Amino acid sequence: MLEHPGPYRLRHLLSRARFDRDRARAETARLVVRELAGQDVVLVADETEDAKSSTDCVGAGRQYSGAIKGVGLCRAAVHLTVVTESVRVVIDRALCLPGDWAADEESREAAGVPEGVMFLRWCSQCE
Repeated sequence: MLEHPGPYRLRHLLSRARFDRDRARAETARLVVRELAGQDVVLVADETEDAKSSTDCVGAGRQYSGAIKGVGLCRAAVHLTVVTESVRVVIDRALCLPGDWAADEESREAAGVPEGVMFLRWCSQCE
């Protein structure tokens, strides 16, 4: 078991460390390509709705969720996963913003949602 003299490294990671998401995704994709080369690989795109307890959560809104088998306060995201016979690795994800969240400039700014992220109506059942 790996032991540390205190909780300071973990606290730094959780509260002050800089994390480059784009670089992490690129490194993960490179690692997956290198390690899984020559294996039968399937890419899976999966939309998942996670139940949330507050509308303060970025992208949370009342919508249908298969996870809760009905309409509730949820946040939807699409995950891209590499799957082999023995490995499943998420290599990318995108948050889906409901129309009211995408239009609320104050909430977007407070949550750090970039200006380029927008709501796109792609089906007749979308808000």
